[in-house]
Amino acid sequence: KNKIESGVLLKNINSKEVETIILNELNDVVGCSVKFNGGKINIDIVPEVLESKKSQVQLISKYDGVITDIEVYSGKTELLVGDIVKKGDLIVDSQNIAKAKINGNVYFSESILYNKNRQQIKYTGKYLVDKAFYLFNKKLFNRQNNIYFLNYLTKKCDFYIMENYLFPIKCESEYFFEYEIINEVIEFESVENELKQKLCDEVYLKIPKDAKILNTYYSVVKEGDLTRLDCFVEVNVSLI
Repeated sequence: KNKIESGVLLKNINSKEVETIILNELNDVVGCSVKFNGGKINIDIVPEVLESKKSQVQLISKYDGVITDIEVYSGKTELLVGDIVKKGDLIVDSQNIAKAKINGNVYFSESILYNKNRQQIKYTGKYLVDKAFYLFNKKLFNRQNNIYFLNYLTKKCDFYIMENYLFPIKCESEYFFEYEIINEVIEFESVENELKQKLCDEVYLKIPKDAKILNTYYSVVKEGDLTRLDCFVEVNVSLI
């Protein structure tokens, strides 16, 4: 009807005029976008939502980021490509229904604090056992050792020697395992790649599946024995 058909040169078609025609002539359309794609015209139409009560609809930013692509089909916004938004910022406002496509570059990050001074526990193989014997939950006797270990860990266990109605004899044992504390120095550089991979994996768990990974950055700051490692992953993702 408006002479937009096969064979018409695209240069003779004004996309904004087509949007105006659609909005003016179709009463049940509240928003539309007309884009040229090669030799085709893509027309996205937002139909009116028929509800007894229509409330104000707002599109809010889910992330801190920089807008890279913005197409508003229904509603109003004053933001442009390149604008910075914060999580919770209002992006599109509408009295009827808000619909838009808004992508942006967003950073997801994780950090770790590494201490090169490490302590390792090594068991010496020496251990002592204290035992106590009970009959009908009444202690019969016990065997105890003098604990001379400087460092030790304990473990308790019990079992029945004779488990029947006549003689339910139970043995309670407590084991004392000796260990040594070994102090060592592991420089950050020797585990740097391992820590970076671990940190990167943790960041990836935060990123939405539909996001496009752009870049990965690392920051290393040393202060004495401590090293702070930060991982930043830049992605392009829908902000709404």
